[in-house]
Amino acid sequence: MIYVGIDPGKRGGIAAIMDDGSIMLSKFGSDACVGILEIAKQNGCKVVIEKVHSMPGQGVKSTFSFGQNFGWWHGVMDTLEIQRDLMMPKYWQKELGLQKPKGVSQTEWKNILKDKAMELYPGKDITLATADAVLIAHVNKLIND
Repeated sequence: MIYVGIDPGKRGGIAAIMDDGSIMLSKFGSDACVGILEIAKQNGCKVVIEKVHSMPGQGVKSTFSFGQNFGWWHGVMDTLEIQRDLMMPKYWQKELGLQKPKGVSQTEWKNILKDKAMELYPGKDITLATADAVLIAHVNKLIND
């Protein structure tokens, strides 16, 4: 079974964790995104995409772009006939014992999440673009394994 996590943000990505602990990663916008989903489908997969929404104070342009990315992922999965579940950020973060501390900037928080992903999967090429996807895939594996 392959456990897939998708962070649909503009600077997000996809992570697929195999039973043997190996991992495939790609940032959003790369041709590898579709390839990872194709491999996952061929080998049996559980896919989770982060459930996202617009936020107060978010600009119209960024909200529209965010929605386009979310729709792109769903379109690809519809085309490949891949079932998926949605997962709220607070859920996967809570499952990992993570909570954004008060006063921490978004950049600092993203680095905390990247550090957690690197702790769980040492030696893997995890970037800020793929860290959330790795953590989502990890929780996907935890709840479905």
